[in-house]
Amino acid sequence: MLLNTTPDPVPPVTTQPVVVTPPAPQPIVKAPAPRINARLTLGWTVFSKYLLLTSAALKDLPAGGATVKIVCKSCHVNQTLSAKKAKLTISKLANRHLKRGASFSITVTKPGYVGQVFTRTVKHYGKTLKAMKKVLNDPFNASLKCVPVGSTKPAKSC
Repeated sequence: MLLNTTPDPVPPVTTQPVVVTPPAPQPIVKAPAPRINARLTLGWTVFSKYLLLTSAALKDLPAGGATVKIVCKSCHVNQTLSAKKAKLTISKLANRHLKRGASFSITVTKPGYVGQVFTRTVKHYGKTLKAMKKVLNDPFNASLKCVPVGSTKPAKSC
């Protein structure tokens, strides 16, 4: 009897080439434009026939300046100012008589920023002392809108 002591043949080792795929290019995410976060401060006195706007100022304007447009049809004011500092006193609105329903708007813009539009409308209040006391602390209906970057018109929503 003969025994086979020959080992089984070993297949030759083959190496596979390694394919390196670069990572897929990621889209460049553009950072959102900064927003102007100014604050409008007003001073007033309520009378039976009108509201006297005694002072108006913008605070926290962006560094490096901003453009401020003031429109008050009942006051006959249509003015554009260049604000260089963080605070701007709006002297054209001081000592203005506003009847019920009268409104004004202030638009703050700066290139590369999302702007703001402040609109204030005098509430329709009664002529009695009780009605005037009720409206004394809050005589305006207020709205705030934004102005998209590169636009001059307010957006419907921000």
